[in-house]
Amino acid sequence: MRQQNNFKLEDNKHILYIWSGAAFVLIATLFVLNFMHVFTINSANAETTASESTDMAVTLQPTLEVWTTDTSDVNIASLNISADPDAAIYTGTVRAHVSTNNETGYTLTMTSQAASAAMVSEDTSRTIAPISGTDVTTASWRSNASLNNQWAFSIGSNDAYNPVVGSGDTASELNTTSAAINDSTTDVVFGTKVDESLPAGSYTNTVIFSAVANAPAPTCPAYTICYDGNGADGGEMTDQATIDGVNSSNDGFTTTITSENASAVNLRAQNFWRSGYGFSGWNTKADGTGTQYGPMETIDMSDYSASGLSLYATWVASAGTLQSWSSCSSLTTGQVTALTDSRDNQTYAVAKLADGKCWMIENLRLGGASSMSLTTANTVTAGTLQASSNSFGTSYTVQQMNAQNTMTSGFSSLTASPGGENTGSAYWYGYGNFYSWPQAIMSTSSYTTQYQNLSSSLCPKSWKLPSGMLSASNGGDFGNLSVAYGGTQATMNASSTPTGADFSKVMRDYPLNFLYSGYWSGASAYYRGTYGSYWSSTVNNSSGAYRLSISSTYVYPGTNGDVKYRGVSVRCVTGS
Repeated sequence: MRQQNNFKLEDNKHILYIWSGAAFVLIATLFVLNFMHVFTINSANAETTASESTDMAVTLQPTLEVWTTDTSDVNIASLNISADPDAAIYTGTVRAHVSTNNETGYTLTMTSQAASAAMVSEDTSRTIAPISGTDVTTASWRSNASLNNQWAFSIGSNDAYNPVVGSGDTASELNTTSAAINDSTTDVVFGTKVDESLPAGSYTNTVIFSAVANAPAPTCPAYTICYDGNGADGGEMTDQATIDGVNSSNDGFTTTITSENASAVNLRAQNFWRSGYGFSGWNTKADGTGTQYGPMETIDMSDYSASGLSLYATWVASAGTLQSWSSCSSLTTGQVTALTDSRDNQTYAVAKLADGKCWMIENLRLGGASSMSLTTANTVTAGTLQASSNSFGTSYTVQQMNAQNTMTSGFSSLTASPGGENTGSAYWYGYGNFYSWPQAIMSTSSYTTQYQNLSSSLCPKSWKLPSGMLSASNGGDFGNLSVAYGGTQATMNASSTPTGADFSKVMRDYPLNFLYSGYWSGASAYYRGTYGSYWSSTVNNSSGAYRLSISSTYVYPGTNGDVKYRGVSVRCVTGS
C-alpha cells in the first residue's frame, strides 16, 4: 500500500510545511483454523469402538504496513542568493516506517503523485523544480547558483541530494531489506534553496511512499544444487542437477545425486565476481548465517536431496591492500578477511589457518591480454608478467600463462556453461590464471638443486610463494599446513592415515578452500573439476619443481614434482 505525504512551501511566510496522512495496511493479517474430523470404526473381538481426531492448522498470511511521521515545521529564513551565494539549504525530515513478516523483506520507493515532480504555485504559473543533478552534496548545492529555486531529497545522514521523480518515471529506491522486520525506519530529508527571484506564494507537491514485499527466494528443484551470486556484479552458473542417477549437468564429477542414494557430491567453484569483495565460499543462507562450505567442498546431500539446496556466494569486503597489510598476527585461527591487490585491483579472501600463517584462499588471477611491468613496490620480485597465451611451450624457460582463464573486459567472457569449468573453451573465474613455474618465481634461470628454496616470486609485496619439500622429511609451508589439519608431510593415498580421499576433503573444506582447478599443458586444459595443482617455491630438479597436488584419492603436500613449463595455479602466503 502507499502512504501519501504533502509538501507545501509558503515563500511569503518563509515556512515549509510537511504533514502526513494515516497509516495504511497493505495486507491484513489472516488466521485460518482448519478443522478436519475423522471417524474410524475398528473391529476387534466382536467389539466395536469409535474414535475421533481433530487436526488443526494455522495459516499466517504475509503482512506489510507502511506509515510516516514528520518533524516539526521548518522555518525558512529570507534568502538572497545573489548576495549570499553560500546561503543555507533548509530541510524537513519525514520518517517512513515499514513492518513486515515477509521472509524476504520489502523495498521502499518514492515518486511524486503527479507526472511532474515540480512544486507548483497556487495559480500554477510558477514552480520549484526538482534539483538538476544527482548525488549533489550540501556544499555543491550551496555554492552553485544554478541550483537555486530547486528542491530535492536525501536519505538519512547521506550528504547526497537527488531529484524527486514524477509518477511516470522509475521510482527512487529508499531502502530494502532481505528479511522480516518490525518497524524498520527510513529518514527522508527534503531540502530546498530559494532566492528572492521566486515570487511569494504557496508551492505544493505530493509524494507517494510505496512499500512492496520482496519476491520469495527462488525454489531450488529436488536433487539439485542452485548457485546464487548473492549481490555479485557479474558471472553466472547453471544449476548442478542429477535426475534418476543421470548426471544431467555434465559437470565432470563422478558422484551423482539420486532419490534412492542421496550421497556425497563436490560443489562447484564460483563463477561470480564482485568488485571490492573477496569470495570465501558458499552458504546455505543469503545473509551468511547458515552452514558455510568451501567452493569445491564435498558435502553430504542426504539432508538436501528431496528439497534441493540453494547456496549463496559469501562475500567479504576488502580491508585494504595485500601489499600494505600486516595484521596476520591479530587474526584468530579460521578468521577470514579480504584484501585487494594494488596491481590490478582484484580482491581476494584471506584466512588465518591452523599453521599460524595467513593464506590467500582464492587462486591468483593476476595478468591479462597485455604484459604487466611489476616492481618491488608492489611485487616480491620485479620483472615482466608475460601476456597471456593460448599455448604453453615445452621448455622450462617459457614464461607464459593461460589466456583461456584470463579475466578481461569486465569479466564479460564468464560463461554459465556447465562444461566450461572442465574444458579449455571457457573462462572460469574461481580457477584464476595458470602460470608456468618460471613465471611464478619471476626467473628463467635454470635451477637444478633439489630442495633449493627460492625467495623470488610474483606474489604481492610482503607475501611469498609457499615452499614445498625442503628436505626428505620437511614438506615446507604446504607440508606444515597439512600437519596442522591432521595430515602428514608425505603422500596421503589409499593406504595412508589419513587416507588421501579423506584428506582431500579437508583441503577443500572451508576455510582452506583449495580447488580442483586442473592445469594447462601445451594448448589444452586438463582435469578441471577433478584435480588441483599449486606451485611451490622449491626446486625438484633441472626440469621440475615441487607442488601441492590434490585429487579425490590422494594429496601430495608439496612433495610431488611437476615439469616447470606446465601452467599451474598459484596461492600466496604471509606470516611467521
